[in-house]
Amino acid sequence: MQRLSLIHKLILLCVIWSLPVIILLQVYQINLREMNEFSQAELEGTVYVRANWLLLNQMLRKQLNPSVSIDKNIAELSKADRIYSQKFLTADDFSDVQLVFNDLKNNPLITNQTITPVLKLIQRVANKSNITDDPGLDSYFVGDIATEKLPRIYDFISKILDVEAKRSATEKFTIERKEAEYIGNIDMLTHDMQANLESVYRADSTGQVRKQLTPTYADAVDAITTYKEALYKNGHDNKNINLDIKINAVLKTSNTLFLSFLSEFQKELKAR
Repeated sequence: MQRLSLIHKLILLCVIWSLPVIILLQVYQINLREMNEFSQAELEGTVYVRANWLLLNQMLRKQLNPSVSIDKNIAELSKADRIYSQKFLTADDFSDVQLVFNDLKNNPLITNQTITPVLKLIQRVANKSNITDDPGLDSYFVGDIATEKLPRIYDFISKILDVEAKRSATEKFTIERKEAEYIGNIDMLTHDMQANLESVYRADSTGQVRKQLTPTYADAVDAITTYKEALYKNGHDNKNINLDIKINAVLKTSNTLFLSFLSEFQKELKAR
């Protein structure tokens, strides 16, 4: 060091001092790239999940009315799988869904067992695309409602439809017990959605998210509540309320709610 000239000593000191900065910049760039890849996977996951959800929504309509067509939704989901299958490792889960498609060609009747592979596929894509692991508190809760809570509510509605289809051949007590169990689960999921929304609203400094999501959420919950009340009146008060109208209202409002949540989730990802 003593043999170095002053200029060389200054250059050496500058190099030594700049090394930590260079290392930090490299680490920052790596982290930034990883964050971008993480968010990009989430965005791509929303495309797949959207196609999956729209099929699920239409399948419940078909469970209610076998004449409803799901061909367009099957084509959209198949297209999404061709694009993202390798990235999200959906080969096995999608093959189960394809088996359902093939069975429906011979028997158009849909049961809860029929939609189970579709529900599993939603969870697979949500997990593999990082939607369920989003680091943002508000976006995590929005993603959870779209990919976990709403699909599970559909699962229990489908189970209720199965029970209702067997009403004439099943004891009244058995039907009411099962329906009460499924309705209880729907109530818990609705409560959880409300808790998630409150967390999202607390992080909403502008109030725009609350303004956008509150009306669609209220419509969906009102439709679910009306449906539950009609079920109770038919079972306990021997009423003959047309449940098809009530279920279609649930499917319509919950579909609007899902698309609103998914749109909000995508906005938050793109804003990063």
